[in-house]
Amino acid sequence: MIIPTDIRQNSINLGFNGVVPVAIFGSMTFDVHQIDPVTIKLANASAKLKGNGQPIVSYSDVNRDGFIDVVVQISTQAL
Repeated sequence: MIIPTDIRQNSINLGFNGVVPVAIFGSMTFDVHQIDPVTIKLANASAKLKGNGQPIVSYSDVNRDGFIDVVVQISTQAL
C-alpha cells in the first residue's frame, strides 16, 4: 500500500548523521498494528534496525486523536 506523505520542503537535513521519524496515523477504520514495520519505506529507505535485526518502531498516539499511530526511524544516510 502506498500512503500519501506530507513532508515540509527542506525539512530533512541529509548531511546530518541521524534519523527521520516517520509516522503513520491510525484511525477508527485503520489499525496500524496491521502494518509490518519492515515494509515501511521513505524514498526507498527502510526503517533503521536494532542490534537484533528488528526495526526501531514505537506505537503511541502521536497526533492526539485517540488512535494509536506507528513511528519508525529512517536513517538519513539511507536517504
